[in-house]
Amino acid sequence: MRKGRFLRVLTIVALFVAISGLTIAFAAINDSFKNKEDVSIWNIQLQDIKVKNDGMAVFQLPIVSDTVLQNYSVELKKPGDAVHLSFKISNKGSLDAILSTLIEDYSHCKVENGDANICKKIKYTLQYEDGGTVSLNDLLNHNSEKKIQFSIIYPNDAPSVGDGRIVIDSINLIILYKQNV
Repeated sequence: MRKGRFLRVLTIVALFVAISGLTIAFAAINDSFKNKEDVSIWNIQLQDIKVKNDGMAVFQLPIVSDTVLQNYSVELKKPGDAVHLSFKISNKGSLDAILSTLIEDYSHCKVENGDANICKKIKYTLQYEDGGTVSLNDLLNHNSEKKIQFSIIYPNDAPSVGDGRIVIDSINLIILYKQNV
């Protein structure tokens, strides 16, 4: 009789330990699922791209991919011509970011029927809507956006190309961000 009673007590203790272990395991698994809901999201992209031209400037819209503008082309015919490409850079993620890489490639300038040195007079600007210059290490907070304008300007004081034209093709603008730590 003692042996049977001891076996029952041992079985109850074992059941209690097993139920306690299962309860702790369930709580741990449940907590890990809750933490997965708090996963950080990275989502930075260019949006609302608009182009405005001044004078007789002609443009071809760029190919847009995340934060890259590729194969943008501009044709300028007389001093005062300009093309302004405006866009928003949006951080819809949950992490703050800083501008880590900025590549502006507009080295493919050529003058048809004119002095090739005029290409050196063309002005390129990359500015925020408020006039501040876009620079490395600029902060882009999560759930925010900044409006940027990229302009290509044939200054009024630059020499004329007469009947010729200035062609700037294969323009690339790469704006890369990394997590702000």
